[in-house]
Amino acid sequence: PWGGVIVLSFFFALFGLAGPVARIGRVRRALAADRPARARKALDGFVMRDLSRIDDYGLGRAATERAAQAFAEDGVGALFWYGLLGLPGLFAYAAVNRLNARAGFRADGFAHAAFVVRRLAAALNFFPARIAGVLVAGAVAFAPGGRPGASLRAIPPHARKHRNQAA
Repeated sequence: PWGGVIVLSFFFALFGLAGPVARIGRVRRALAADRPARARKALDGFVMRDLSRIDDYGLGRAATERAAQAFAEDGVGALFWYGLLGLPGLFAYAAVNRLNARAGFRADGFAHAAFVVRRLAAALNFFPARIAGVLVAGAVAFAPGGRPGASLRAIPPHARKHRNQAA
């Protein structure tokens, strides 16, 4: 009976979504209050781009893209690999994603290793990212004026544009 509790503990320890949700909330509140400097501060270190030249729309877009990435990787991806391979799959997936987050984009002197880690992370996230897209498109049906069909049609042409999903 404790096996499920232990697995859930590992899952939440490795893939807590509370941090990204809280940070994206801070960005939303800062933009709503017309405080782009606060939004930049909330996004600093959370997104891998230069925020100094991005306008309010770009800050909102960066937060939205990061929210989608967190949902796909930290939520759907972790559940996907746990469901497919159990705890070993979950730990391997977590290790690759953590390496990608830490060294994948800032790998001075380790460009070849960073390339391999990025490609491996992209391959591991290929199916979870698309599953997450379908889940989000389904959730659009519950939003006022939502068009889930249009959301589903938008997935294929845009899926390969994201640098992490180009594998």
